[in-house]
Amino acid sequence: MRVKNFLCPSFLFFFLCFPCLCYSQAFTSDSALRKEVKKELRLESSLSEAVIQVSVIEGVVKLTGKLDSEDQLIQAIELTQSIPGVKEVDANELSVKGSHEPLSDAIITAKIMGLLNQNHVFGDQDLDDLDITIETHHGIVTISGTADNELEINNAVALASSVSGVIEVKVHLKLSALEVNCYKQG
Repeated sequence: MRVKNFLCPSFLFFFLCFPCLCYSQAFTSDSALRKEVKKELRLESSLSEAVIQVSVIEGVVKLTGKLDSEDQLIQAIELTQSIPGVKEVDANELSVKGSHEPLSDAIITAKIMGLLNQNHVFGDQDLDDLDITIETHHGIVTISGTADNELEINNAVALASSVSGVIEVKVHLKLSALEVNCYKQG
């Protein structure tokens, strides 16, 4: 009886004090995740007219369709990868009209951008608002710009390395002046 009385208030306290943990699991079912991806793609102004089919199996989102530009392709992949619950984006059947070039480097870059946004590696700001650049050339990823601390740099490298097709990650990130001053004092 004592255990039962203790557990109920404990669970109630946990869910009231940590609602963000419940939210992060909001799209655990494939159908809910599919709906969320479709909604986000529709809401993105550069993709609102694009016809993109979305399917989800065990958190892996498959995007299919033909887009008007490489920028649309990158935006679709980055946006999809940034959604909580998305484990991987399969864009093998997503193409650009009139393009005959392989888009694997662009896809790698978009996936990394999405992962960094999804995991809030550089805080709550979107990467587009920060001084961070990601480029991929033949599977070699270069991350450059300014980070606040070494943890951000290490997390960025770990996430970038986890993307399929990445051969190497080169880092040209500088620590912000605030962080450098902290290291000099310590």
